[in-house]
Amino acid sequence: MLIDLASYARSLSKKIDQTSSLDSGFGIDPRIQADTHLSDDTNVVLEPVNNTAEPLVSRIRGLELDSSAVAKPNQVTLLQTALDIRDEMEGGITTSIVLRKRPEYWAPYPWDEIKQSDPPFIFPEDSLLRELISLYFSRLHYINPLFHQPLFERQVFEEKLHLQNRIFGATLLAVCANAARCFSDSRTFYLNSQSEHSAGWKYFNQVRFYRSTFLQPTTLFEVQLHAMAMMFLSPVSSEMDAWPWDMAVPCIQLAQSNVLSIQMRSKGSLPSYDDMAECELWKRAFWVVTCFELIHAATINKRKILTPDQLEIEFPRECDDENWFNASDLKLHFVQPAGKPSYMAYWNYILKYLVRFSSLFFKLEEHISDSEGVQVLEDLSRKRIELLNDWFASMPAHREILLPSTVYPLESTPN
Repeated sequence: MLIDLASYARSLSKKIDQTSSLDSGFGIDPRIQADTHLSDDTNVVLEPVNNTAEPLVSRIRGLELDSSAVAKPNQVTLLQTALDIRDEMEGGITTSIVLRKRPEYWAPYPWDEIKQSDPPFIFPEDSLLRELISLYFSRLHYINPLFHQPLFERQVFEEKLHLQNRIFGATLLAVCANAARCFSDSRTFYLNSQSEHSAGWKYFNQVRFYRSTFLQPTTLFEVQLHAMAMMFLSPVSSEMDAWPWDMAVPCIQLAQSNVLSIQMRSKGSLPSYDDMAECELWKRAFWVVTCFELIHAATINKRKILTPDQLEIEFPRECDDENWFNASDLKLHFVQPAGKPSYMAYWNYILKYLVRFSSLFFKLEEHISDSEGVQVLEDLSRKRIELLNDWFASMPAHREILLPSTVYPLESTPN
C-alpha cells in the first residue's frame, strides 16, 4: 500500500508538470495542444486516463478503524498489508496471518456472565400499598415535600409505572419503607421478625443503588430515590447511614443544572404546564436533598461542601399540590387560592433559615484559621442571634398562634 501511495503521488506530480504549460483546460492530452496546425474539423480521440487512485482507495478502506474491544481485526489487516508490501519489494512469500486464541482465556465461563436483570421487586399487596402511600403523604410529605401527590398516585395506581420502570419501582419501595415506620402493622415487618424496629426494611433491602449501566442519563426518579434513602437511613446508628450522604452533592448539582436548563428553555415565552411541573419537581428534589445535607453537616460538625452560590436556586412555589393544574385557565397554573396559606410556606420558611445559617457557618470556616479567629467567632455568634430574632419576627401571621407564650426574643449578647 505504501508503494501504491508513492506511485500515485509521482503520477500526480507528472500531470501537474505536463499541464503547467497549457493555456487552458484540464484533462486534455498535451499532444493535442502541441500541434497548433490542427484544424477545428480534425477528429481527436482522447485516450482514457488510467485512474490509479481506485485500487488504492479500496485498499485503504479495508483499514478502517473500529472500536471492537479485544479482537482488533484491523490491526491484523494492517500487519498483513505491510508484509505483502515487503514481499513485493524483496520478492519473498509470507503466509497469511492466522489468529490463534487459547480457549482457556477466550471461552466464557459461568462466573463471567453478568446478570442482565435484577430479581423482580416484591411490592406490598394493593390494599397495604394504598395505605402506605396515603400514610406517607399525610405524615411525611409535608415535612419534606418531594413528590407531587396527584401525579405520584396516578403513576402508581393508573399507569402502573413501578412495574415498567425499575428506578421508579425502587423509589416506590423507598416510599413504602419510610411510611412503614409510621404504621404499626406486622405486615411491614422484616420477614419473620416481630420487632417494630424492622418496619420497612423488607422494602428498603430490595433496592440496589448501583447502576448496571452509565449510558443512560440520571433521572429525577434516581434523585428522589436517594432523597428517600437519606430520610430512611438518617436515624440509623450504624456505618450503613454513611453512604447516602456521598451522593448528596452529585444529586444537588444534577437537580440544579436541570432547573436552570428548563428555565432557560422556556425563557421569553409562557412555559408549558409540563415544563413548569418538571421544573417544580426538580426544585423540590434539589431543596429536599440540600436540606438533608445542611442538617447532616450541622449535626456532625462536617465541613460545608455547598457554597452560598450553590444555594441561589429559587425556592419551590408556595402552591399546594391540588392547585398545580387548572384546566379552565392556563394562567392559573400554580396559583394558590387567596386567603388559603400553602403548606409549602412552612417548608420555604425552614429553607430560608437553613440557607442563612449555612452562610454564616461558611464564613466561619473561611476565617477559622485567621489570627483574629476569636473576634470572628464573637461576630458570627452575634449575627446568629440576630438571624434567629429576625426569623421569629418574620414568621407568617397564621403560624404565630402556634408559638408558646414563653418564647421571647433572644438577647443580642452571647453567653
